[in-house]
Amino acid sequence: MTPARPTTSPAIRQDSEGLNEILDAVPVALILLDAQGRTLHMNPSAAGLFGRLEDWWGAWAASTTAPADRDWRGLLDSVLRTGSNERLSSVRCARVDGAGRTFDVDFGRVRRGTDFVALVAVHDATQLDELTRRLAATENLAAVGKLAARVAHELNNPLDGTLRYAGLAARLVDKLGMEAEPAGKIREYLEHMRAGLLRMTRIVSDLLEFSRNAPVLKESGNINRVVEEALQALAHLADAHQVAVLADFHDDNRMPALADTRLYQVCCNLIRNAIDAMPSGGRLTVRTGIVDDTVVVRIADSGGGLPEDVERVFEPFYTTKPTGQGTGLGLAICREFLAQLGGRISAENARDGGAVFTVRIPVERCAAADKNSEH
Repeated sequence: MTPARPTTSPAIRQDSEGLNEILDAVPVALILLDAQGRTLHMNPSAAGLFGRLEDWWGAWAASTTAPADRDWRGLLDSVLRTGSNERLSSVRCARVDGAGRTFDVDFGRVRRGTDFVALVAVHDATQLDELTRRLAATENLAAVGKLAARVAHELNNPLDGTLRYAGLAARLVDKLGMEAEPAGKIREYLEHMRAGLLRMTRIVSDLLEFSRNAPVLKESGNINRVVEEALQALAHLADAHQVAVLADFHDDNRMPALADTRLYQVCCNLIRNAIDAMPSGGRLTVRTGIVDDTVVVRIADSGGGLPEDVERVFEPFYTTKPTGQGTGLGLAICREFLAQLGGRISAENARDGGAVFTVRIPVERCAAADKNSEH
């Protein structure tokens, strides 16, 4: 007599199907796993995040940025054996569309038919994680503001003294009656020194005002000229790094003026960062334009690019430069300066490699700044 073929009890099958229906109705990403970590069921919310993977556990554990030495198998065995609940917080993982997100993951066990299976609940905590990071960034900026105020106060006096001595040296050259050629060269060098010191004085003043969250000293100038001056100020650095500079400026007659030195500081910072990203040479491209009543300044390099989470580069004290070569404050201050101007800055990786930073300032805000500077 042929032995009867084992069959699944209708009651057990119905119990399993009923559990699946319940999970499908819950608007939270829920996944059932067997003892080997194989996917038994994914509700629509989970499938929308990760796709319908037969081996969700393996794919997820391989792509997560949780500690590499975590005993994933041990965690699953512990949950199924003891019935204890486990939680992993702020785990970075990619969704089915490739976007990196932050998840909180809870593990528990439920009965499915005659066996216990693992129930995994995945909560998208990206927004909460971003809010937490922004709060930390705000607190860091407050600390930076206090530090900037102290440094600026300490620099004011020596800068003022150096400017005075540069002026006295220029007068002394005139009194000594030196030969025309060397005297002219000395005057030229002293004038360059004085111009640089004046620029430093304005930057120190801006740092002071930034720390006080008040308007800064104004200096009106066509935005094309502001960007060009920043390029000229760092031309020696580009030459030293063998970086080719390509500049494409919008029509001067249409480009507005901006009565504020902060844009110059922003451009200098972005250009310097771009050059630093190409230590063995490369291409720096700077373009200005007007798009939808918004001034756009785009600075692109052919360096190594930005980290996957590009927003992190704007966090205070975050830097991709080697230790001792960057404080991680420049981009955070750039973002703050542009916010005070009514503008914004964004970053992205270029398709053909390198990083692209885009500054946007509404034309009307430029006009308002110029009008205010006349009073």
